[in-house]
Amino acid sequence: MANPTRPFNLVPWFSLLTLGTLTVTAVLTAVLLTRFIEERLLALDAETTRDFVQSVTRAENVELLAFAPAAGGPIPPGLAEYFAHVAQMPEVVRANVYGRDRSVLWSSDGALLGRRFTDNDELDEALAGEMVYKRGYTGNNGDAKPEHYALPPGTFFVESYIPIFGADSPSPVAVVELYKAARKLEETLRAAQWLVWAATAAGGLLLFLVLQGIVRRAAAQIAAQQLRLVEAETMAAVGVMGSAVAHGIRNPLASIRSSAELAADAPDCTWREQAADIIGAADRIESAVRDLLSFTRPAGTPTTSVSINRIAAESVDALQRDLERKGARARLDLDPAEPRVMADAAMLRQVLTSLLVNSIEAIAHGGSVTVATGLDAGRGKVRVAVRDDGAGIPPAELANVLRPFYTTKPKGLGLGLPLAKRIVERLDGTLDMRSTLGEGTTVELMLPAAA
Repeated sequence: MANPTRPFNLVPWFSLLTLGTLTVTAVLTAVLLTRFIEERLLALDAETTRDFVQSVTRAENVELLAFAPAAGGPIPPGLAEYFAHVAQMPEVVRANVYGRDRSVLWSSDGALLGRRFTDNDELDEALAGEMVYKRGYTGNNGDAKPEHYALPPGTFFVESYIPIFGADSPSPVAVVELYKAARKLEETLRAAQWLVWAATAAGGLLLFLVLQGIVRRAAAQIAAQQLRLVEAETMAAVGVMGSAVAHGIRNPLASIRSSAELAADAPDCTWREQAADIIGAADRIESAVRDLLSFTRPAGTPTTSVSINRIAAESVDALQRDLERKGARARLDLDPAEPRVMADAAMLRQVLTSLLVNSIEAIAHGGSVTVATGLDAGRGKVRVAVRDDGAGIPPAELANVLRPFYTTKPKGLGLGLPLAKRIVERLDGTLDMRSTLGEGTTVELMLPAAA
């Protein structure tokens, strides 16, 4: 029984089974088609020869063959001359005429005149009124026919037994055997075989590639849907957790912050710096709680026209104390055209603040962070980029940083970037990350421009 927890690799299994199935199907189809074509071409060649021989012999007195003397007796001169012409047909290397008693009445090889062949199944069928033909290669299967003396080993031959009927005779009066080195027919058969195999292989390959494209696209969509499902379930859990955390933490946290503010405002306070740290820590906890609650906020939050330059400047100003502690500097590269976006100002400020916090934590002492804005009028988008000159993110981690709860920070929750991405997507925008080890990281937002 299959393990339900073990992932099923759709593409490799589909590729293997499809390749095997198409290969078997293509081979069987090619074999059946080549045999059919070969049989039809051989039958057509034999029927054409038969029709020619029988149509000409009808003009001769073939009934005399039924009364020809047995074993070596002469046949009428006119018939002998006619059969001599038959023996001169293209590619014919031997011609025999058999009587009803299976003896050779005439032959292009005089040594066979008068010989009787009693053990010849093909001749028996022809004397019964059926046309018989067979093909093969000289020297194969122990074939030691005397006709082979005129042909090199491996020559393709066709042997036909053609019954000859009299004007009023219901049964054959004789049988004409023609032995041909069918070189042209062999060339035609080989060309047909090559064409069938090539067409079958090309068709199978094309079908395989088309199915591969379809299944790979389907697998990618399934994987994306599965990822979205996991993210949705994760965010639902985060929402429940956020509500519980907010209920249990916010009131005590507000009391702690208020107490620290009162103590810092007292004239005789000797620990104002520590009180400021307490207030900052309380604000960070409050921010983390808001992050958790943001996952429970339904989509479709009302948006208005917002100045992206103003939001960027406010986000940088709010983090001046963190920048000073790091000895870092922030640079604003704002579009003078003052682009505006359709967004919720508080949510957009939260996104930029989260991205700036990550950048400040990533840079070394004395590093820099840049916030740039620009209008892409052709696409109706506004670009916002947050760049830092930190150590960068390894490629293996870059693919996971947007997943909820994935973090490389010892005290991080792994919600900042996933939340930013979720907010941007709710605004019909996109978030893209690029990072180079030793050079830094860039997070680029593309947001819909306000009309």
